[in-house]
Amino acid sequence: MADHTHTDPQTHHSSKPLIVVVLAVCAIFIISLFTFQVQETEHAVVTRWGNPVRVAAPGLHFKLPTPVETVWRKDRRVRCFDGNIGELEETFTRDGKNIVIGVYVCWRIQNSEEQIMKYLRSVQEVDQTRDSFAVAEELLTNVLRSTRSGVISRYDFGDLINVNATKVKIDQIEADLLAGMQTHSLDQFGIEIVDVGLKQIGLPEKVSISVFERMKAEREATRQEILARGDAEAQRIRAEAESQRRIVVAQAEASAKKVRGAADAAAAEFYDVFNQEPELAEFLAEVEALKKLSHGATLFFDPDTPPFSALKRFQDSTSRPGTKLPAVRN
Repeated sequence: MADHTHTDPQTHHSSKPLIVVVLAVCAIFIISLFTFQVQETEHAVVTRWGNPVRVAAPGLHFKLPTPVETVWRKDRRVRCFDGNIGELEETFTRDGKNIVIGVYVCWRIQNSEEQIMKYLRSVQEVDQTRDSFAVAEELLTNVLRSTRSGVISRYDFGDLINVNATKVKIDQIEADLLAGMQTHSLDQFGIEIVDVGLKQIGLPEKVSISVFERMKAEREATRQEILARGDAEAQRIRAEAESQRRIVVAQAEASAKKVRGAADAAAAEFYDVFNQEPELAEFLAEVEALKKLSHGATLFFDPDTPPFSALKRFQDSTSRPGTKLPAVRN
């Protein structure tokens, strides 16, 4: 009796999707080994056994599987860093002033294939284990150090710091720094310098201390000068006031003497009249005393008592005998 093997059609149909998936995964894996994609924002270089062989433009490309060929990728956009890796260094101006300058640098890998290959070789020669951007910025720092010393030494201190804005040459100095760095960095490393700017300008600490001391001495001298001028002005004002006071006092004394002279002359006339008429003088004196005593009241006095005796004399001269003296009312 023959042995027949039967295949279930349902099992045969259910295995097909699995096979398709496996084949698709294998195909994708094989394609990934032989292809790579380059973005618009990056540079890509194919290296064979670690040596650069060609530059890949943005798009899809073929290559041999890793590790035979690998793809080196770097951002092609502009990068900026503080020169000297953020440290400030001293340099001298043409007129011998020691200053501290902080510089920022903006750069990118140049787009041509020749410059990209030059960049990759230059950074690999320094250190293949580190990030190429860090290595490139160290190389640019060395270029900046030599370029900056040469450029700043052609300018005076007043070209960097000046109270007259028209005499400041910061833009020209930055342009010279850019041109100097561009030549070296592009020829040696394939790096394009986009911008160089002065971030900070100052003085070394020891120079700053001496400058501050000199400024304090100048301020103290100015203060003393102002105080001296103030004292001189105060003395002038006091002297002028004293002069005016003396003039006013002299004028017042002269007026007082004049008034006293007129009063003495008038008094002399009265004295002369009173000497000639003593009874009149006595009568006027008693009348004046009576005026002072008769304010707001009814008074009764002995008519023989001065100064009321004046009223009696007046009554005796104007009235008949036996008439009574009325009360005095104010």
